[in-house]
Amino acid sequence: MSGWLHPFYGMDHIMAMMAVGLWASQLGRRALMVLPAAFCVGMLGGGWLSLNLVPLPGVEAGILASVLVFGVLLAIAARFQLVVAAVLVAGFAVFHGYAHLAEITNGVSVGIYATGFLLASCFLMAMGAIIGVSCKAAGLPQMLRVAGAAACVVAVVLALP
Repeated sequence: MSGWLHPFYGMDHIMAMMAVGLWASQLGRRALMVLPAAFCVGMLGGGWLSLNLVPLPGVEAGILASVLVFGVLLAIAARFQLVVAAVLVAGFAVFHGYAHLAEITNGVSVGIYATGFLLASCFLMAMGAIIGVSCKAAGLPQMLRVAGAAACVVAVVLALP
């Protein structure tokens, strides 16, 4: 349960994962599966680094940067080749995975904890994707751009001391 709850403790995690789902809906059908999968792979890589005590400087800055970058990409409706988008998403996800595993509670099974945060992350990305697909179906694709701008504002506010 602690793994499942961890992504919900930080607005930065929520915003980044929702933004991945929203951006995937903006990019199209294949991206709806590829970007969340890339995010999960990146998180697992970051978690592995954390568990093996490999230093990763700027974890919190990387997480905030992910919110800002994903927000900008949404706001400008950026279109990249799917492989480029996936690599970008996975790269930022490394910071999220590192943070998740760095905060594991003593005595908790790493496998169960990781499963929990992966499922929660997939849930958040799915919610973003569902909202994005629904906005597009309702003829309101500009709402994705508004959500991107909102993510940028949140990233800046969270970065303030």
